[in-house]
Amino acid sequence: MDYSEALKYIQESGYKLTNKRKEMIRIFFNHDYIFSAKIIFDFMKVHYPAISIDTIYRNLNLFKQLSLIHHTEFQKQTYYYRNRMENSFYGHIICMKCRSIKSVVMNSSRTLVPYLCFSVSSYKFEIYGRCTKC
Repeated sequence: MDYSEALKYIQESGYKLTNKRKEMIRIFFNHDYIFSAKIIFDFMKVHYPAISIDTIYRNLNLFKQLSLIHHTEFQKQTYYYRNRMENSFYGHIICMKCRSIKSVVMNSSRTLVPYLCFSVSSYKFEIYGRCTKC
């Protein structure tokens, strides 16, 4: 899904497509990083000085609900990122210093399912560390 498809999906899901939502989605589609709500808030304040942190959280929750973004937690803070690998079994490698994120395609999840003895409804595979640049 690209930026314009994400905007269309928001509208087709029955939600108003505001300029603030467009800008927030643009942030996720233009950067391969994980973002805290505070970082998103700081980005948005440049264009929308009166924006509230509540608006940021409401939109992040909407985007999560629509599966446009995902979230993870480390160092006692929630971070948000866009899934770049659609329809595949994937994981993420996250740099704890610069917050860069890389998607990693794994072998098919079907090879793992027989060993679990239950039906998988969701999963999360994340590796944390430092990238070679840091």
